Amino acid sequence: MEQFLQLAYWFVLLTLIVSILTGLVFGFLFVVRPKIDKRPDLFFGGLLICLALTLVHNLMVHTGVFLRNPQLLFLPVYFTLSFGPLYFYFVKLKLYPQYEIRWSDAKHLILPIGQILFLVSTFFNSAETKSEIGRSLFSPFYGGVEMLLYISSFFGYLYFAYRYIKSKRAEVRISVDKSQGTKVAWLQRMSKVLFILFGINATYIFTDFLSYELFEINLHLLKGFDYIGSLSFASLLGWLAFNGLVMRKL
Repeated sequence: MEQFLQLAYWFVLLTLIVSILTGLVFGFLFVVRPKIDKRPDLFFGGLLICLALTLVHNLMVHTGVFLRNPQLLFLPVYFTLSFGPLYFYFVKLKLYPQYEIRWSDAKHLILPIGQILFLVSTFFNSAETKSEIGRSLFSPFYGGVEMLLYISSFFGYLYFAYRYIKSKRAEVRISVDKSQGTKVAWLQRMSKVLFILFGINATYIFTDFLSYELFEINLHLLKGFDYIGSLSFASLLGWLAFNGLVMRKL
């Protein structure tokens, strides 16, 4: 059993490293890709980069970096509240390139910016202060709120992105433009699988949270439990990166 867990540990680390590099490289390529309307690429590239950087956090947890270097606690590489808005606007602008972003769209920046400001302002404290913040604020309050916001906002943005896809699908049924139909079918498939993969990740988070809050069972004491969360999270990035290859042809 111990040998199996050791192999699983190295498999997870390798998966995270490959996923991080893939997300950063692909994300950068989409950001710099020359195109008439770059906006969908910017949102998609930003999503891949944010996912990759958040996986850096998971990698540091697994390798014990935070335990050995408490001054790195709250390193601002954690962008879970940015995933939903980035994916939503990628889909919206991919389907409706004529849409002009307005000031009213700025409301979608509230949660992502709030999360980043919290991490940045906390990170530049001493290691002792950050440890105290973790015990008195993050663990009992902020951590749970962040997880709830992450799950509810991502599911919410996925839902509204899918509504745009269904609306566009109704339009292309009476259109002679076959390329539009291909694009809509691709986005629909990508969103459905993304919903399932995120559902697995959300189940892991809820199981972890509820077991501790209701039964005072710390599942993180079980060797290998954390691997489920990291692999389910890495699968989100892997699926999006794979679809990025397809998107370059659309």
